[in-house]
Amino acid sequence: MRRTRAFAPLMLAVAMPCAAQHYHPEGFGAGATGGEGGAVIHVTTLAPDGPGSLREAIDSPGPRMVVFDIAGTVELGTGRLMIGYPHRPAWREAREAEREPPPNPHSDLTIDGTTAPPPGITISGTMMVRYGASNIIIRNLRIRDNGYTGRSGSDCICIVDGCRDIVVDHCSLTWARDEVVNPWGQCADITFGWCIFQGYGPHGYGPLVGGGATRTTFHHCLFAHNMGRNPRISGPDRPNIDLPPDAECLVDIRNNVLYDWFNVGSTAIAYRSAANLVGNRYIPGLNSNPRMAIAVTGGSAAYIQGNLSPVRPTDDLDEWLGAGRLVAPDWHAEYGPWEEGLRADEPFDVPPVRTHQAEDAADLVLALCGAWPRDPIDAGIVRTVLHGTGWAGVPNTRAIDFENRPPSVTGRATGEGLEIAFAAEAEDPDGEVVGWAWDFGDGGRGLASEATHRYEPGEYTATIAAMDDMGATGHARLRLTVREGEAVMVETLPEPEGERLQPPGPEEGEPTVTVQVPRTAAPAEGEWPDAVAWDGAAHLLPFLMQQGYQAVAEAEMDARVLHDGERLYLRVDCVKPSAEVRPARTGSERWFYQCVEVCLAPQWGARPWFHLVVNANGEVLDAREFDRDWDPPAPWPVSSRAEGERWVIDIAIPLADIGASGSVALKIAQYRDKDEILIWPPETMADGRQAVSQMPLPRGFAWVVLQ
Repeated sequence: MRRTRAFAPLMLAVAMPCAAQHYHPEGFGAGATGGEGGAVIHVTTLAPDGPGSLREAIDSPGPRMVVFDIAGTVELGTGRLMIGYPHRPAWREAREAEREPPPNPHSDLTIDGTTAPPPGITISGTMMVRYGASNIIIRNLRIRDNGYTGRSGSDCICIVDGCRDIVVDHCSLTWARDEVVNPWGQCADITFGWCIFQGYGPHGYGPLVGGGATRTTFHHCLFAHNMGRNPRISGPDRPNIDLPPDAECLVDIRNNVLYDWFNVGSTAIAYRSAANLVGNRYIPGLNSNPRMAIAVTGGSAAYIQGNLSPVRPTDDLDEWLGAGRLVAPDWHAEYGPWEEGLRADEPFDVPPVRTHQAEDAADLVLALCGAWPRDPIDAGIVRTVLHGTGWAGVPNTRAIDFENRPPSVTGRATGEGLEIAFAAEAEDPDGEVVGWAWDFGDGGRGLASEATHRYEPGEYTATIAAMDDMGATGHARLRLTVREGEAVMVETLPEPEGERLQPPGPEEGEPTVTVQVPRTAAPAEGEWPDAVAWDGAAHLLPFLMQQGYQAVAEAEMDARVLHDGERLYLRVDCVKPSAEVRPARTGSERWFYQCVEVCLAPQWGARPWFHLVVNANGEVLDAREFDRDWDPPAPWPVSSRAEGERWVIDIAIPLADIGASGSVALKIAQYRDKDEILIWPPETMADGRQAVSQMPLPRGFAWVVLQ
């Protein structure tokens, strides 16, 4: 990005009402009208279901506009919000009889988060659009996977079963442990615009389009810290997919920002798909192979124009610099010569999207993407892009983003006739303003604090966003009446106050699990506690299998803990993974591969908390919360070894490093493969469900009392 108008990380935008955001659909989904003209249904509770809930509104039949009288988080737990679900029996009956299913009467829906007061609506869980539900508009929501489901059910939004005419606009879609979004199964005419996509964990991927899905647009979105699929387009030739012979996969990828893709896992066009890649900005991060921005394989075709990346920093260079393909057996990047047909000389025919130069698009995206008002977690994602920090597969919940204050902004508009001049001023209480972006209210956008724009006669609401050096945004809104030959009439609209969000932390109340940890004599320097000490250690049982919440036998998974007054010792003894177990060593990016993860805090309910991961490759990484740039005063001793058919991991954590003395908060997870994740403690929620410790939030800790 150009530092002259670089943007930085953000905090809670409490000063901006969600309704200030405008809606101008573009791309393949632009024909969707949602619930326009239908019933207006008010969401009056944050409960996951029941009267006044979002689920009740979604399950209602007929055209409907869903608006929010409240703000906050809808916690779904193990459930999902499924658009079109009541039509499931009729859909399945028709499919089993090999008939065309009838239209879904639960189509024609708009979910409009802009109507919520600050700080807006967050859905903690996942959403699906299914059973032919079509003509859907989803706007201005944060959807964050909450970790309660298996990996296969963790997409923020999954669109399947032949759904059509869908727009996802200004949404923040994060923490998914599979794909963030997944149009699949002969869906079509879909637009994702001005969204944030960030995955979490070893399979925290960006968008995947495939299985017969086609005619999809991604424009002005931020892809950050995804392990791959930024996006991945998987055409009809993908193995094990049964599609009609004439099936296609056409995608338009335009004016997006793509940051910190894992290794070579950026944009991939594969299996006889077709794509335009126009005006995108590729910014490598700590985990990225900077040479590979675009991969085109499998008889696909791509039109590539105006993309900027480390190997194509200016527009006067070959358009295909930074594009390549992955070649077996070691899947290294190859840069030509290219097979005939991979390079499309002309753009594929797609619906229009207002297109900017890649640098301008990057500035607009970082200022305006995601749900409004931005919360500190979304701000932190933007901050990592601007500061070149963050790790693939790791979400951002740093306290600094909650502490930052957004700029205060004022705006003005003057002019006679249709040409209007805009100017704005901003003051940041704890930093400096580094960037500006205008939304003129008619689909036009502008950069810098001063701008001009030509309108058609009518009434508009223009919004100016100012971003500080931490990515926080402040806003001002102007209502304009524009007439030919008349001076513009301008009204400054008020910005309502909202609740200031706090950093996420452990659940309030008393811990559901408390463990008394015996004290042992300190072993000699460089030694571990002996067998007698481990025999007297506290056992951490039972572990639960995340999928189904079933207890795991001690013979399969056992953990023990003790201390010597200065160090906390943890031993995890489990069935050896399929991979070769290697000795502990300094880690690399593949820290989640068949691993054991330990989270600790000074005591139950206290921050900060600390993170340590040991994988079967012997790689060890540690962090303070999700800050992987943190280094402890000295490396924490770790032993990783195979003992017959067992994998044994010993860890020694200096209590002083985490600020603990008489107690420690602790949780443990073992990642095997896909949905096989073992968790401790087996925390029981108020409604009797078992909470999943494996989450991108410090929930599910046990209280470990040091004797």
